[in-house]
Amino acid sequence: MKKGFLSTSMVYSFFLVFLMVLIFIVANLINNRTLVGRINSDIKSDIYNSSFSGYLINNDIEHLVYFNNDELNDNSYRFVGNATNNYVCFGTNATPCPEDNIYRVIGVIDGKVKLIKNSPISHIIDDTTSLYSATSLASYLNTSNGSNYYDTILFYMDLIATTNYFVGGISNLESDKLQVYNAEMSSSSLLRQIGLMYISDYLYAENSGENWLDVIADTWFITQQNSNTIDEETNFPINNYYYLDSSGNINVGSINLTKNIRPVFYLKNSVKLLSGDGTIDNPYYVGGNNV
Repeated sequence: MKKGFLSTSMVYSFFLVFLMVLIFIVANLINNRTLVGRINSDIKSDIYNSSFSGYLINNDIEHLVYFNNDELNDNSYRFVGNATNNYVCFGTNATPCPEDNIYRVIGVIDGKVKLIKNSPISHIIDDTTSLYSATSLASYLNTSNGSNYYDTILFYMDLIATTNYFVGGISNLESDKLQVYNAEMSSSSLLRQIGLMYISDYLYAENSGENWLDVIADTWFITQQNSNTIDEETNFPINNYYYLDSSGNINVGSINLTKNIRPVFYLKNSVKLLSGDGTIDNPYYVGGNNV
């Protein structure tokens, strides 16, 4: 009986030890799985936030406002009002960033970051046609000849997405900004890497009477004012283009007038945020495989 009692006690002891070890192993597996899950989640979050568009969307960026499909159909995030935190250094890694390489973020449009050059370029289109695809402006922005704007950022062109620019124009400037947006977005389009800002870009940057885009006088929009007048020599329509005048009003003028241009382009989704906080003194630096 005594011997049997000891054997039974030993069995129970071994069972309790085994159970405790098993519980310890299971608990550690659960903790490890949770830890691995958290690590995976953090890695995914870091990867997503390292993309420039992901960083802007996922962080609480002041002055960056989301416009859902009830307002716009591009699910855009746009900088509005008196934004001072949307500066980007593009086309160089130099610090401090040269003035000619300072751009600003219009917003994240259809998932892509849209930039506009901060300092203007005085430019006369000097064309016999107002058909955008045939203008010297479109060539100046999108082709290389050694002295075009395109050449100034030539080595960074692989960061820029080829995008549909809606260049068909609008007949009238509507009083409602959503109507302007819809009219621009329903016009004919042209695939290019570089264009100019839309009137709707300017209108949607306004908030409570403040507009960070209203800083450069006499600046062309990409939007033309359509007409039914046909040039007899070229057989192209004779259209004026809209521009932002010195009073901050939207006006129209002949394509042959000398006015400022501020090149606009969309970054590829793969472009990553490297450093910076978006202020003029510490602009965002972005890059990809070429830098």
